[in-house]
Amino acid sequence: MTQSNPYCAMPFVHIKQFQNHVFGPCCEFENSLQYQSNKIKIPQVEKPYDGPVVSLTGSFNSEYFKEIRKEMLEGKIPAGCERCTKKENIGVGSYRQWANENFNNPKNPLKELHIEQDLNEVRGLDISFSNECNLTCRMCGPSYSTKWSSVYGKFESLYNKEWSRPTNYLGTWKVNTDNISKFTKLEYVKIMGGEPFISKEHDSFIESIPNDVIKNIYFEYNTNSTIFPKKEVIEKLKNAKGGVLKLSIDGIGELNEYIRPGVSWKNIDKVIRLWHNFVLNNSKWIIQFAPCWQALNIQHLHEYVNYVKQFEIESDRFDDSHISDIVGGSWYSIGSNRVLTPEPLAINILPKKYKQKLIKKYTEKIPLIKYNKLTQNLINYLSDENDKNKTYKKVATMKDFNEYNLAIDTACNVNVFVDLNV
Repeated sequence: MTQSNPYCAMPFVHIKQFQNHVFGPCCEFENSLQYQSNKIKIPQVEKPYDGPVVSLTGSFNSEYFKEIRKEMLEGKIPAGCERCTKKENIGVGSYRQWANENFNNPKNPLKELHIEQDLNEVRGLDISFSNECNLTCRMCGPSYSTKWSSVYGKFESLYNKEWSRPTNYLGTWKVNTDNISKFTKLEYVKIMGGEPFISKEHDSFIESIPNDVIKNIYFEYNTNSTIFPKKEVIEKLKNAKGGVLKLSIDGIGELNEYIRPGVSWKNIDKVIRLWHNFVLNNSKWIIQFAPCWQALNIQHLHEYVNYVKQFEIESDRFDDSHISDIVGGSWYSIGSNRVLTPEPLAINILPKKYKQKLIKKYTEKIPLIKYNKLTQNLINYLSDENDKNKTYKKVATMKDFNEYNLAIDTACNVNVFVDLNV
């Protein structure tokens, strides 16, 4: 992104509803930097922040969005665009570049763009309908899970640590999705949680999309695989252009129950198989397993791969989808995202000798050619060289690891021994 070319399509065609209850143009946008720059309050779903409370549609032409567009149309780089700026300055592809390639008018990218945009120009949504959830995932918190809110008070003292991240909301929040019918040009909808298939607001949203609109939409779901949606929602999703179902599974069997307390593995396995049957019968949909790699599961790659083998999907299903670049890249069946917070669960917390044993194990026993990239990513996370990159300031210890997990075990009535031996 250069000073002569600051334009990005996202503020003109896309709405991101962050899981900390505020709105912005995209997932890469740094709201805090933007606010520091112009002091225009960030629109939000509801309090506790000091900004205007708006609906999903109301966010699109809030003063906040309009000022971002104004800066771009004046040839300025909004402060919130820092992530894309830094990536492009070192020659790395950015979200801005992807957005301009996929959401621009190819003949004239600036045609019909105004400081105040019509709702029918919205082409992409990234939304969490509520924080309603039935799990107490160890790397989560009350802002993202109502189940977490119910146990948080039992170990609140853990969040008075140097490594703590803020917990801003302990109640239930929901997004007001009024005037959805005006989103007639939607092409891409990413849905997060809480758990989306618990939310009645999610179901109403899907059922209200006209068939002539949903046929053009590519969906991306993040689900904990504890709930299979009702028939009306499934029938509607069959009409979509396609989608990816990112199943947030962090381990197989008891390990997943330990990391994500609340629902039995037997139930989760049943739902996974229902989704598998869905994608087998709907060729524009795909399953992608999406673990959060962390200190509790980094040593269990082989068990994970062995389970996933039965659900592998042919990658050529999505060769004709321009959305595929953003939701999977090379279309591996297992993702490689890692946990950075809370820090006691991060991979870097593990003892150096333990990490070296795992590196040797994964270097010598690559599970499948298809998973070479995933395995190498995990090796990078474990390597001392990766520690030197200082992704975050390491302040937690193995003592914090034990204290943190024991507190959650007690709060959630979990009694499962997790063996960290290689």
